[in-house]
Amino acid sequence: MGMLLFLASCTEKQKAKNTVKSFVETNIKAGTDYSIGGFGSIDSTRYVTNDAISLMKSNAKNKSHFKSNTQYGERLQKEQLKYINATIKVNGKDSTYTFYLSNDLSSVVAIK
Repeated sequence: MGMLLFLASCTEKQKAKNTVKSFVETNIKAGTDYSIGGFGSIDSTRYVTNDAISLMKSNAKNKSHFKSNTQYGERLQKEQLKYINATIKVNGKDSTYTFYLSNDLSSVVAIK
């Protein structure tokens, strides 16, 4: 049972990493020198409100290396979100972001 849970967790983390990598590749400004470093553990939360998601999206627009028209996935009503931290090196400087993902890990809903 423990091994099965471990394997499911690994698969879930890999899916989250792939979703984040795709999101960054699609939404980083053209010509930006970046690389994605390490990822933290994946976890879940029900405590992120839709207002908080809107604020995170607004704040992300002000990040110079993300496109102002960044495309996010939609959160289903009261859906539990998954999240994972990632370190991204942009133009030689490391920054850590929290990526909030849909419960099925298919899209990024917000970044902080």
